[in-house]
Amino acid sequence: MTKPVLAGLQKLGISDLQGLVLHMPLRYVDETHITAIRDLRLGEPAQVEGEVVHAEVSYKPRKALIVRLHDASGDIFLRFLNFYPSQTATLKVGAQIRALGEVRHGFFGYEMVHPQIRVVRDTTPVKETLTPVYPTTAGLGQATIRKWVVWALQYADTSEALPANIYEPLRLPSFAQSLQFLHHPSPDISLQTLEDRSHPCWQRLVFDELLAQQLSMRQHYAKRRGLGAPKLAPRQQLVPALLKSLPFSLTKAQLKASQEISRDIAQAYPMQRLLQGDVGSGKTIVAAMAALQAIENGYQVAMMAPTEILAEQHYKKMQSWLSPLGIQIAWLTGSQSKKERQAANTAIHSGQAMLAVRFADVHEMQALMERHVDVLRIQQQQQQQQRLLLASSPGATNKPISYAEAVLKQRQQQQSSRNTTKDKAQDDKDEKHDGDGDGDGDLDRVRLQTCIVPVPHAPLGSLVEASFMQKHQQKQEQQPGGTGTRSDDAQQ
Repeated sequence: MTKPVLAGLQKLGISDLQGLVLHMPLRYVDETHITAIRDLRLGEPAQVEGEVVHAEVSYKPRKALIVRLHDASGDIFLRFLNFYPSQTATLKVGAQIRALGEVRHGFFGYEMVHPQIRVVRDTTPVKETLTPVYPTTAGLGQATIRKWVVWALQYADTSEALPANIYEPLRLPSFAQSLQFLHHPSPDISLQTLEDRSHPCWQRLVFDELLAQQLSMRQHYAKRRGLGAPKLAPRQQLVPALLKSLPFSLTKAQLKASQEISRDIAQAYPMQRLLQGDVGSGKTIVAAMAALQAIENGYQVAMMAPTEILAEQHYKKMQSWLSPLGIQIAWLTGSQSKKERQAANTAIHSGQAMLAVRFADVHEMQALMERHVDVLRIQQQQQQQQRLLLASSPGATNKPISYAEAVLKQRQQQQSSRNTTKDKAQDDKDEKHDGDGDGDGDLDRVRLQTCIVPVPHAPLGSLVEASFMQKHQQKQEQQPGGTGTRSDDAQQ
């Protein structure tokens, strides 16, 4: 396998044997029989075989290679608008060729535009199975993909992952049989059942892929359950006070969502929940109730929005709701002056501000996560939906204490840490960092507990460990002068 072929396969996300055998066709073409020219029908694809009796390059109405193909029943014209000198040499008078394409009306009668052609002899047999057409990329032809798929089917591990009695009630074929059939289907099978993927062999692959995805999700679920998180039990202090001060009553859906979130963040493992609703459906008030539950337990909360306008809206809304409860809110954005940002950072660092609202785009939030700062994010789509992701930061003990005690204890801890030489140097560095206009400040030093963990999709190909790319590399490295092949960038 050459390096260009390896590079092309990697562009398609193929890096091992399993990836090759699971690179399924998009559609199929029938090259199993030859149609006489007189039996051709308009608008239908067909394969014809004949002798080239005339070939010329025409310049009117545009440059094109016109080939006249003759068999015992009649003639048909082949038109090539984009062609190479090699094609002109191949389609010379007297050549015996097969052409596969859609029949249409032309200037001189029936014609095919840009058909697939191949030079044949009288003894060249027709194909016995339907020809698969695979997804491909530039520089990687169909013939090359077919060749390596056939090779991979011989060496890939196609053994069953589950006992046979699992599949028997479902009347599904074996994994190996399904792969062989879908890559080389019989011509007597309906193309409709293959292309709409209702054939049992397609259903078998769908079953395996869904099973692998569900197993992967359960593994990640169990892993997340093993992660530790502080228990943010409802203290029934600030949340009831907020509900009492509101000029409206919560709907049943809002109460249900807030209760589910309250139960989740009271557990000893991270929450994984997405709150979704239309604009104006009350997601912000649900977020405020979750934030208050964290604050009741002595934790600071960070609320992040994807735009400055949305961040300002959340800041003003939270200010109107939480300020009467004695909760100070800090607002951080890149458009603020250095003095305003320093004041907000000071309030956050000292523990005076228990809620911080700031603007952060997706890339900045990802960078924060890479710096091990797990954040609470509120993301709103402009037209239809908002998304709430909530987390809180441990700034005090997990024992049941009041909000005032938590703030006082946190201030003492922060003041003590600032007295050390190391923290003074870090403060100077952060003050310099605050002047660059990104609005990070001391919020970056707040360690927050994440509540949302993404669930990656695990394709079926990831369940097999064999990698023919690595074997190929090892084989080349063992040969004298072999350079090997890098597969670091291969996509799974």
